[in-house]
Amino acid sequence: MVSSISNPHPEITKQRLWYLFCLACLTESDIETITGWPRKLIEERLQTWGLTFLSPVSRCTTRFLERRMERSIVTPLGSLAKVEFVASMREHLRSLILDNPVHWKRIDQIPWLPQIEAEAASVPPIPE
Repeated sequence: MVSSISNPHPEITKQRLWYLFCLACLTESDIETITGWPRKLIEERLQTWGLTFLSPVSRCTTRFLERRMERSIVTPLGSLAKVEFVASMREHLRSLILDNPVHWKRIDQIPWLPQIEAEAASVPPIPE
């Protein structure tokens, strides 16, 4: 597992945590190893920023990826095929992150989170 070469302990931000947890589906343990952020801080920020596993933002991230994928392929896919395709994309992204230096500046520039948060504002949370 490779950490960021340029900044082995980067600042924890909502954008970075969203990317690692919601988009790439890394575990809290993976995130702790890659970033050096304390596990308790990761868990606290996931809660505070509404990025937990079944949160509206997390679920809308999956829907967002499905829509982007649908626009990029010609053949319509069924529901199961979409789920499998997004899962394979995330697994590939996860492998890239775990095996290569993390480019924090690139992550910081991904423009999707505000769109996803706007959509998530109208999605009810799943009762715990």
